Amino acid sequence: MAQVILRSVAAFCLLALLVPIHTASAVSPSGPYYCTDELGEIIPPEVINKSEVRFAIEAAALWFAENHIAGGTATVEVLVGDDGQVKLTRICKSSNNLYVDEMGATIAGMMRFEPAERAERPIEAWITIPIRIAPGHRDPDVSFTVPLPRL
Repeated sequence: MAQVILRSVAAFCLLALLVPIHTASAVSPSGPYYCTDELGEIIPPEVINKSEVRFAIEAAALWFAENHIAGGTATVEVLVGDDGQVKLTRICKSSNNLYVDEMGATIAGMMRFEPAERAERPIEAWITIPIRIAPGHRDPDVSFTVPLPRL
């Protein structure tokens, strides 16, 4: 039994190494969030590599199913830079499953975005993304919450 768990953890770590992870111990955004301010409307960031994200979630779900690990939903805060790259990720609501949380942060780190814009200029923005990994579920949920830009 211990060897099976060790092999599962080793496989998960190997999978996690294949995708760069950007985690941070930085303080999470705090304070009020707005969709508009005196400088104008904020257009939220948009994921541009949804097919890659879907593939990563499906691969994770398959690995979870093969190793008899329960799935769940990790809610991840992501700092999207003005260049569309993920700068930081942070679990803001745990799935109560370390595997799901780590995989959620890893998958969020591989996302690429069209950056948020204000007054037709790209800006950094924090967004919140629920990532659901459901073993045995053929159509994983890759829908994203309404972004909450940080001003």
